[in-house]
Amino acid sequence: MKNLYELNATIKEIGIIFLEYKNSFKYSTNTFGFYQDRVRIIVDYFQDKTIDDIDINAFEEYLSNEKKWKNTKKASQKTIQNVLKVLEEMIEFSKTFKIETNNVSEYIDKSIREKEEKITSFSQNIFKI
Repeated sequence: MKNLYELNATIKEIGIIFLEYKNSFKYSTNTFGFYQDRVRIIVDYFQDKTIDDIDINAFEEYLSNEKKWKNTKKASQKTIQNVLKVLEEMIEFSKTFKIETNNVSEYIDKSIREKEEKITSFSQNIFKI
């Protein structure tokens, strides 16, 4: 088994798996929403880059000066630090979270299929389909 970093997972792939992992803790809606918002900002910027390809200083500059924020022209320093903290968490997560396959996309697809099967099974039991 290898970790996501060793498999050269993209930031987008790490983001998907990271959020699935965080969701398993059954955080409150607000806490999980915090992670979703920050991960979305990170993934929108880095997309298919791997951890070795990212430039955190350029990202911080983007957050400070270029990013279009919803309700304000400029983000507060606290917001920027929160986004960078989640990025650090994602990087650390990628170095510790191991998967049983050498194909990250395959792992994500399997995880999504399993979740859909659980929902379908649940729906069938509830609605007697």
